[in-house]
Amino acid sequence: MTILPEDFNEDQIASLSKLIKGMGATVKKLETAKNTLHIKDFHAGIEALRQDFTKLENAKEFVENLEAVLQKLREQVTDPGYPIELESALRQQDLPFSGNFPSYDIPPFKLSVNIDNSTARLSMGKTSRPTGSLSPTSLSQWVGKDYKKLVKSKFNHDQFCKELIQGYRYLSESKWRLPVLIKDVYGILTIKAEAKQEYPESRFMFDLSRLLNQYEIKYTERDGSEYIFDLSPHKDPTKNYTIVNESGQERAVGNLIIRKI
Repeated sequence: MTILPEDFNEDQIASLSKLIKGMGATVKKLETAKNTLHIKDFHAGIEALRQDFTKLENAKEFVENLEAVLQKLREQVTDPGYPIELESALRQQDLPFSGNFPSYDIPPFKLSVNIDNSTARLSMGKTSRPTGSLSPTSLSQWVGKDYKKLVKSKFNHDQFCKELIQGYRYLSESKWRLPVLIKDVYGILTIKAEAKQEYPESRFMFDLSRLLNQYEIKYTERDGSEYIFDLSPHKDPTKNYTIVNESGQERAVGNLIIRKI
């Protein structure tokens, strides 16, 4: 869909750019002529600038065209078809999103589009990044870059399992095979406020999803002790996390049971 007025074209942009660049060069020549007392060059520079400023006066219509383009851009974002185009672009990036415009969950991220200030923001916990590029293609690629970078990052399976064991032992008082709330495990692991900022709950859920990709979750310590992890739903839905894998499939997880073999 064309959003530019019919009398607005790239030739106008190129001409204006050339004119402004030429004026900058002329000003430099004037400075040189002044310092070298080159009266003829200084006079020629004045005449050149006089002609260029006349051309700029004629460019007022060009600026008015730009204002018209700005209005068209704003209308494009507020158009009812914009969310449809954006969601289609997110799918093309293979992003497992849920929710409705202007806010989407893309675990562990959240994408929010603020039409009023023409900005989109990608957040994870209290960390967020803004962008002003709102075209569906540009925005989806921007989100996809961060998401794919995180997905491709190395997952430290052993370290994560050790942290789960640490939280589990505290909550179960070192009694194995007892169910504990996985949300409480996160609370223990991030008991300090700074820890929650560095390791937001959404990232913890994302790491759980990576752990759940395994058929059987096991961890073996150096002394040979083996632990088997069982993650299951809690009967109270409010105590569950909704874990979303890379394919967009959801799984409810509320209880953690660890068996020491």
